Amino acid sequence: VIVGKQGWLDYEIEHQIQHDPRLVGKVLILAGLSDDDLAYLYLHAQITVFPALYEGWGLSISESLAYGTLCIASGTSSMREIGPNLVVHIPPLDTMGWAEAIKRLRENNIERELL
Repeated sequence: VIVGKQGWLDYEIEHQIQHDPRLVGKVLILAGLSDDDLAYLYLHAQITVFPALYEGWGLSISESLAYGTLCIASGTSSMREIGPNLVVHIPPLDTMGWAEAIKRLRENNIERELL
C-alpha cells in the first residue's frame, strides 16, 4: 500500500504499477485518507517504509513509531533524528538495500520485536 499524494519525481509510479505484471493487483495507491483510515493502516502494517530523498521532518516515521510499527527510512536530512535506534535507515537510492531490509524484517519477527 502506497499512501499519500503524488510527489516530486514520482509521476511514473502509477504507470509502472498498472503495467508491470508482477505488481498488477498487488500494489494499492491511496490518497486523501482520513486520520482514522491512516490509524487503521498503521495499526495493521507489519512495517512501514519511507524512502524519501529529502524530508524536512519525516512525520510518517514518527506516526509509524507512535503506532508501534517498525519503520525503514532513508538516512537523509533530519530523518536520523527521529526515533534513534528504533528506525532502520537505508540510503534512499540503495534499491537492493531496501529490498534486503524489507525482506529481512518481514521474515524475522524476533528482530522486529527487538527494534
